[in-house]
Amino acid sequence: MKQETKNIAVVSSNPENGFFAHLLWAIQEESLETLYDIEIYFMMSAMKKGGPDYLYKKIAREQKASAVISIAHQMGVKFIKMLMEEGIVPVLIDSRARGVHSINTNNKKGSYDAVKYLLETGKKKIGLVIGDNINVDVQKERFEGYKKALEEKSIAFKDNLVWNVKNFNYSDGKEAFRCMISSDVDAVFCAAGDYVAHGFLSEARKQHVDVPGNIALIGFDDIEMSADTGLTTVRQPLDEMGKEAFRMAVAAIENSGLPPQEKVLENTLIIRETA
Repeated sequence: MKQETKNIAVVSSNPENGFFAHLLWAIQEESLETLYDIEIYFMMSAMKKGGPDYLYKKIAREQKASAVISIAHQMGVKFIKMLMEEGIVPVLIDSRARGVHSINTNNKKGSYDAVKYLLETGKKKIGLVIGDNINVDVQKERFEGYKKALEEKSIAFKDNLVWNVKNFNYSDGKEAFRCMISSDVDAVFCAAGDYVAHGFLSEARKQHVDVPGNIALIGFDDIEMSADTGLTTVRQPLDEMGKEAFRMAVAAIENSGLPPQEKVLENTLIIRETA
């Protein structure tokens, strides 16, 4: 029989990315009002051992927690089944899966609003920096919002204006800048997130490319440093996302018959200096 633990595991990717850091902070803050403790696992630190495969197996086999909150990771049926078979509740942030508790924002509308704004300000050749928009639901939804805004203005979608990132880090943003500048875009929507957008902005300034004069830039998340850098971005309610995910986990632990919930929150376009 499974021994109940008062731990909730949080599996995240890169602690340097302000998106993950903000969510972890919100989850931890909410946990302090309860008897549950948080155990944090970073995929990047476990890559030599197998990354998410190693971490989810470790949590499941060693009974590390009663629930796992996974941040921005397409967990997949294998891992979901592995956890559930051990009586561990999976909760997803910025991702979704059938029969699993999840908390997301309206990604398609957020992307649509960002690209529509760029078009309304006269931009015509808008590049897209995004993650895996084929297999990852959240990135797919942001891709759909981008295309919808273009279609409404009768602007043809062009594959060569899309740059896919893998690591969602600062270096990805710098590399994306080099791609986009060679494509002669007049604006970029960084659906891969603000941390990547900051790398893009840093490289633009290093190369003396004026933002927004030569290239307008919009990010996604509104992490803390975005206000200081003047980044126009789509704000996700990160505090609410983290706290609600924790509350979902506790409710599911304490009521095993609770049906899976999917909550979708609204986001907001925050206009600053870069667009």
